[in-house]
Amino acid sequence: MKSDGVGSIRVRVAAKADAPTEVTKATKAAKAQSADKVETKAAKPKGEGIRTVVFPPLKGEWKAPTKAKVLTDEKAVYDGDTFKIDGFSVRVGEVNAPERKPAEAGWEEAQQVLEKLVKGKEVTLDYGKRTDPRDDYGRLVARVSVGGKLVPEMMLAEGVAHAYFILDGDDGVDRSNLIAAQEKAKAAKKGIWAQERFQKPFVLTSFHPNGRGDDVWNPNVEYFRICNVASEPLNLAGYTITNASGQKWTLPDVTVPIGHTVQIFSGRGESQLTPPKAIKIFLGEKGPIWDNYLDKMTLRDAKGGVILDRAQNQDPPNLEKLAGELSITQKQIGRLGSDVDVTYQGPAKIVVKDFVPDDGDTIYITQPKTGTFKASIGKFTWDLAMSDSDHAPKDGTMGVRFKGVDTLETRVLKVMPGGERVHASQGMSGEIAKNAMLKLLAKADKIYVVPDSHRPFDVYDRLLGNVFVEIGAGAKKKVIDVNKWLIEQGHGEMVSYYGKDFDPARHEEYAKASKDAFEAKRGIYGDGDEKMHERPADFRRRMADRPPSRDYVADWETKLVYPSTHIDMVPPHRRVFILHDDLSPALLDERFGFKRATVDSKTSTPPSVSGGTARGKAKSMRALDVRISQKPGRRSA
Repeated sequence: MKSDGVGSIRVRVAAKADAPTEVTKATKAAKAQSADKVETKAAKPKGEGIRTVVFPPLKGEWKAPTKAKVLTDEKAVYDGDTFKIDGFSVRVGEVNAPERKPAEAGWEEAQQVLEKLVKGKEVTLDYGKRTDPRDDYGRLVARVSVGGKLVPEMMLAEGVAHAYFILDGDDGVDRSNLIAAQEKAKAAKKGIWAQERFQKPFVLTSFHPNGRGDDVWNPNVEYFRICNVASEPLNLAGYTITNASGQKWTLPDVTVPIGHTVQIFSGRGESQLTPPKAIKIFLGEKGPIWDNYLDKMTLRDAKGGVILDRAQNQDPPNLEKLAGELSITQKQIGRLGSDVDVTYQGPAKIVVKDFVPDDGDTIYITQPKTGTFKASIGKFTWDLAMSDSDHAPKDGTMGVRFKGVDTLETRVLKVMPGGERVHASQGMSGEIAKNAMLKLLAKADKIYVVPDSHRPFDVYDRLLGNVFVEIGAGAKKKVIDVNKWLIEQGHGEMVSYYGKDFDPARHEEYAKASKDAFEAKRGIYGDGDEKMHERPADFRRRMADRPPSRDYVADWETKLVYPSTHIDMVPPHRRVFILHDDLSPALLDERFGFKRATVDSKTSTPPSVSGGTARGKAKSMRALDVRISQKPGRRSA
């Protein structure tokens, strides 16, 4: 190991040229950091100096602002229902205005009305009973008032928006004044009420025939949402949905109150038909029902009258055009859509000579040459060209993400309220993991990466796989799986996700390593400097101002599935994470027998920060009413 000067380390590994590909690049490494404050230079991504700042664990509950001043720049009011305050975007609750992108008729009028109402003014934000009102985009969803007057009511009175209620239960709020304002605007045919599509009883507010994810694997990524814009409650009994190929589905008997929405999924699940809870209908198909590129959804009432229709006119991937390209990038593949079936071919391992450390579970290496990996879609095959990532320390490098392990963070890019970009760090605990990884790699006679065979690149264009080190030679040679070693030493938590490529054998192998660390109270599970006060996934969400995860965690031993808020119910070595969109396939997967547990939300425990102790787990078990929510002969979803 050769020092390059104060605050940096150059890591070199002597390696023989016996792998399909060799990667070489000089690097910079770890910095000594204080446990309570870090103000030190970080690596300079593409010439940009970014300081590193430790963000201590959140003390107490996160609280959203209840009063704030709306910004005054030209982008402060984005459209007719979204505006910005310092640090957040705010989505005006209870109304829906025409979309800006793709542009819908009336969006400019709605934006101008909202701008006049709130721009530069102090607003009051009411979140009802929700403790965390952020949506999946990190926006605050609130009932907005200015000068003692309700903004949604004024928007409705101007006819630039319609009532739009997505409720998880009866919050006791009287919305009769909103309905009255809407009815008055409708009678005068103001704004949107002069448009033809608002003359029908339902309006389509979103349509996702090609949702995020693989709709063959999970048809529920396909869905659409409609809203009752009539002057009275409507019953959907006898309403039908058809696609362009003539398939038909009949909707169930459910009464939709004025302003309420209905979310309709293609796949299987348990429909929610009891307002005021959010109404959800599952059509029950085992596969997708919408063509991703050329289809048409039509909703008819019980008498056969057309209520609405929407064409899906997305252009299909032009593979013939791409066929003329000598190479293709991950970005180009991503643009083709999430359900395009891509097969990768590449080296069984990549030898690493030098690297730039990022944190405990990521290093940067020189990008493999174009052609090292190949990507095939249908009958076409291209050489894969690596593209530069915004996270890379400089052009020409690419990340290697250690699969199956998550160490505490040292370099999460965060934009501060004033606009400054910093590297957010979890402090000493993250540095210990990174330095332990560096120490192990520094001992190696050889380092190599074994790429994931199914999905070798993640969404950040990082190479995803296992990192191995060889120490010694001949009979004394040791080969260490660094990913598993980090878990076993307590430097990181095991992260095992259920999905199409879920490997039970690999999960159980890593679970053993996690159990050893958990029971021995090593590293993040102990009480030393490396103790985990906040899971790295939760830290990343906090730095992005996003709400707690809506995903789930299954207990591999009991097969019970819990919401992420009840992660303490499952010891870290038994956790199998299930993404929110993958819950339905997981519960229907007969190989594992996952069953959804019902938990008492009033006595729920906060997310685990250290994996919990046996005593703490027993206490949590007593505090929660856990039972199986499953009807005989039918799997709940």
